[in-house]
Amino acid sequence: MKDVYQDITNNFVEMIEETGELPWRKPWKEQTGNFEVPRNFSTKNYYNGINHLILLTNGLKKQFAYQDWITFKQAQALGAQVKKGSKSTRCIRVIEFEKEVEMHVLNASEPKMEKKQVSYFATKMFNVFNVEQVDGLEIESADFSANDYETDVDCINRLSFEYCKAHGINFLRGGNRAFYARTGNDDYIRLPNEFNSSEAYATTLAHELIHSTGHSKRLNRFEENVNFADFDEKYAEEELVAELGALFVCSRLHIKFESDNHVSYLKNWLKALKNDKKFIFQAASKASKAADFLLRYHKADLKKAC
Repeated sequence: MKDVYQDITNNFVEMIEETGELPWRKPWKEQTGNFEVPRNFSTKNYYNGINHLILLTNGLKKQFAYQDWITFKQAQALGAQVKKGSKSTRCIRVIEFEKEVEMHVLNASEPKMEKKQVSYFATKMFNVFNVEQVDGLEIESADFSANDYETDVDCINRLSFEYCKAHGINFLRGGNRAFYARTGNDDYIRLPNEFNSSEAYATTLAHELIHSTGHSKRLNRFEENVNFADFDEKYAEEELVAELGALFVCSRLHIKFESDNHVSYLKNWLKALKNDKKFIFQAASKASKAADFLLRYHKADLKKAC
């Protein structure tokens, strides 16, 4: 039986080593492919976590004009047919189930066993095809192209205002670098006054907002007093969470993802991918949760542009 985690991780490693770039980065610079959030053509549901990343990078690499995907059976049910010779894209579904088990009760006056419901997780593979690989589907025109993506930063600014107000996060401007920091129970985000483009500003803001979700008062992703600068691998993991989280947020808000912040971490990310086959899965899962947490503060229908 194939190792699902290793196969998908190896694919990301190969793409990085082949181009010297992150697979979700290089196509953006070349202005090819579609930047929409990957979704299932039949159900209209968005893919999230690692599947968002797998489908987005594959769609961009193959320069598909659409980010709509469908299974073989779903295509058949709609009277459509996968084109001969088309290669599917493999995704992963995590299934949670509960099982009743007997466990020792701790701190009991006398040893005893007690039945409890315990959650377990199993993985299942499934394959999808891009709608361009299928004949017989009625495909709507793509809503967004590489050249007409939202450049106005109003969306991310409104989200940031509502989120920071709700959580008491101070938002500061000035200096020559962007960062998120904590001092005791308080935390703040600081951004420079000038950026090369509105997209670069929006991407950087999303990145720092994702960092802030890790606070113990929110998603509790890291220890309260940890200094990431002293732990390269741990800091690299949190930076990858922020990188992917910003990507997910920008995709949902129809803002072109534009950042060069990853360069100093690429070596550590590549090393972590090679050492831990679940590294990218865990980072993508945390990033997806962080993005969803932030997007609660976006008032508009997320299936539409602001």
